[in-house]
Amino acid sequence: MGANDAVFVGHDWGANVVWQLAVQAPERVRAVAGLSVPFVPRAPAAPIPIMRRHLGEDFYIVWFQQPGVADEALARDVRRTLTTKRVWTAEWAEDDGSKPQAPEWLTEDELGVYVDAFERTGFTGGLNWYRNIDRNWELTEPFANRQIEQPAMFLTGERDPVRNFMPAEAMRGWVTDMRGEHVIDGAGHWVQQERSDEVNAALLEFLARV
Repeated sequence: MGANDAVFVGHDWGANVVWQLAVQAPERVRAVAGLSVPFVPRAPAAPIPIMRRHLGEDFYIVWFQQPGVADEALARDVRRTLTTKRVWTAEWAEDDGSKPQAPEWLTEDELGVYVDAFERTGFTGGLNWYRNIDRNWELTEPFANRQIEQPAMFLTGERDPVRNFMPAEAMRGWVTDMRGEHVIDGAGHWVQQERSDEVNAALLEFLARV
């Protein structure tokens, strides 16, 4: 594109990607905004054994680790997978296959785009991000003590379950130029779709100040 740097915005795994980009290639990142997943400093040990010990085998990230298992369960009924309000776990996978309704903020046409895509590709590509957590932990050792010094913003939904195990407080002292922290009342994890006007307004305000 011919640009030397840019402002990067990411949601969930995308948030982790842009946070790490800010850490590993700071000269490329003019400013950074993460949605739903805060910047978390590198753990003192490989994360998956820690999750397994403290959160159990049915914690969704731990369940995802065995190749093929979650892949098959999620692909069995893609529409059900994408519309459930439950966390994807072994218990969810063994349920009776109920047909949850799409949320009111997602039209049938929009949902159809995602259903068609995942019926074509399956879920293995996305699940492999989770299976690579410990390897990424090893690869990021050279950057373990780096802070994010670029202007930054964090936004999440009040009802986002990620807040239960990845609190925004983890960023304290690690993100040194936080320009805004936003919690959207009543919103869940897919905040950029559920409350797009409020998310866009917060991003535009952030961009105007950087």
